[in-house]
Amino acid sequence: MYLLWLLFIITFINNCKTYDYMYSEYIVNLAQATYCVDTFEWECYTCISSFQLCNIIENRGIKLLLGFDDVSGYIFIAFRGSSNIENWIQNMKFQQISPWNNTIMVDKGFYEDYEFIKEPLFDSLYEISKLYNTTDIVITGHSLGSALSTIVGYEISKYYNYSVKYLITFGSPRLGNKDFIKDFNNMIQNNNMNSYRITHANDMIPHLPQNFMNYYHITNEIWYNEPSSEYVICKDEYYEDPECSDSCAPYNCISISNHLYYLNTSFGGDYC
Repeated sequence: MYLLWLLFIITFINNCKTYDYMYSEYIVNLAQATYCVDTFEWECYTCISSFQLCNIIENRGIKLLLGFDDVSGYIFIAFRGSSNIENWIQNMKFQQISPWNNTIMVDKGFYEDYEFIKEPLFDSLYEISKLYNTTDIVITGHSLGSALSTIVGYEISKYYNYSVKYLITFGSPRLGNKDFIKDFNNMIQNNNMNSYRITHANDMIPHLPQNFMNYYHITNEIWYNEPSSEYVICKDEYYEDPECSDSCAPYNCISISNHLYYLNTSFGGDYC
């Protein structure tokens, strides 16, 4: 009986979701800094000194920062969101492609944006990895940057010899079909990746594109209330948790202000 009880406890612990909220509160500063940093001077109100900036990559409106995080000892990749949320929503293509020649599909526009910066990203990642003698990575981004972070996290985990320790996104749109979500969720579990898809109150972006268009979210949603004082670790292993951000559907998921404010941090170039 004792052994059975011990086995139950071990199984429960292994299956229980955990959330490192303190690290998310730290990394949100890096996600916001992407809107502000254009030079290596590293001067903005979220430009924490422990983030060692190594490179800034920008092409066709897509921007990311690469460097080293002294706190965790991880290389960081941080993507900026769109500079104009309303225009970005209007210009979303709502069309899927399979870049990997199988049934796994992602949004065409998101993947094309990723291809604009893919080559310099991996060139820079290789150099930083050699410089700091590590292959451990944290990836983050807000809004459009969340979608790009997720695609990069997927390709790195599947095709490259790096280890994604954390994928922390803020206000991510849906970006792939069910096969993409299933494959990514399996990688999260098998690779022991700490993946947090953070949502905020009635933010409208996590509800786009809609499910009926064959768009879905990866697992591990962390849903914060409007004042960001409490959060829920959502039950979304297979489908979005109706008790989390999806609880505002179908009529109240309309807030842009909730999209521009995460973990007590305002996002965008107006907050540098």
